[in-house]
Amino acid sequence: MTDTITPMTNNAVERWIPCEEDGSGHSFGDEELALVTEVLRSGVLISSDAGFTRRFELEIADRYGVGDAIACSSGTTALQGALAVLGLEAGSEVVTTPLSDIGGVSPILQEGLVPVFADVDPVTGNIDPESVERAISPRTSAILITHLVGKPCDMTRLMQIAEKHGLAVVEDCAQAYDARHAGRFVGTFGAIGTFSTQQTKHISAGEGGLAITDDPELARRLRSWVNKGVAARTRSRSADHPILGMNARMSEVQAAIAVAQLGKLDASIEIRISHADLLSEQLAGVEGVICPSNSAGEVQTYWKYLLSVDPEVLPGVRDPMADEFSRRRAVVVPCYLHLPLFEKTLFQRYPRRLVGQDAIGYADKARDDTVHFPGMNGFIERAIVVWWNERITVSDVDRIAELVRLTVVR
Repeated sequence: MTDTITPMTNNAVERWIPCEEDGSGHSFGDEELALVTEVLRSGVLISSDAGFTRRFELEIADRYGVGDAIACSSGTTALQGALAVLGLEAGSEVVTTPLSDIGGVSPILQEGLVPVFADVDPVTGNIDPESVERAISPRTSAILITHLVGKPCDMTRLMQIAEKHGLAVVEDCAQAYDARHAGRFVGTFGAIGTFSTQQTKHISAGEGGLAITDDPELARRLRSWVNKGVAARTRSRSADHPILGMNARMSEVQAAIAVAQLGKLDASIEIRISHADLLSEQLAGVEGVICPSNSAGEVQTYWKYLLSVDPEVLPGVRDPMADEFSRRRAVVVPCYLHLPLFEKTLFQRYPRRLVGQDAIGYADKARDDTVHFPGMNGFIERAIVVWWNERITVSDVDRIAELVRLTVVR
């Protein structure tokens, strides 16, 4: 065990449990310092084929058993690149979840596509495959799937639906490093899987992202897209630019930190899972409190720990429980996310004039009789999302379990 860097903070209030946002929930240490120092001494901080950026890509590709990995500036950028290189028709629809970070849907708009939201499971918050199928229309070109808080979606059913309708699939795995469905890594089912190395993720480089794919042509296009559309990785002033791309490269400093963090991922996930299992065991007898569960062949890697409070069994308990967590700054928000994407101001003013759709952001009733999103509303009513990371201790687990039990019996 190496010494851990003590994060600097101006916040005088001590958090109840470790948190990734202020660094107390991450194991930054000598490994990161050594590799960043190596980069600085080299004098080459830009993305390099001979440096840490390529090393990070190769190690990720090997870990997930895919043909290639392409590093970039953020998980949001990775999603936009994935949509950009799939050749989707402008104005076509992408079915996705209403429960995600805005970075999970803004790439759809950036690429001139129309987001259509399907409903979700009221306990896990993951997209409901049957609602996805009902939301598909002749204008649909792709499905964008988010594996929420490290819980894999039902990729078996979702891929069946995609293949039936001839749709491309992009997997947003920003919160789900090493999660598995049916024994297989998420991110390897669809055409492209994307990840994030933002501050709070399993692997943190402050910012950054990457995409993985087994399709050599998609990999070639993605590598070009993140490098301003250049035909090949070159610094020649005469290089050709056959496609419209972004300057979305990951820096060598970010890549060096990511490489060091990748070396700690196994241990981080082991701690996350073992302590999550411990908390679930301690809360197993609390009626009305639903803990995360896994089906056969499924591995959940706990970006956060998702509690669900059944309002029929424990009416009026979720909000006081969430308030107790919030008072100790041990919870992200009472639910994740408390505001559906289609209720953001962005969706009230931005895309209608761009794509000429009257019902943008919604699956109309002709396609989906659950247009009122009962699953999503149920999730928002039930969910509490607790900070979870490799620095969580058994004592932290005990405190969380005690808080839940005391709130329930009040």
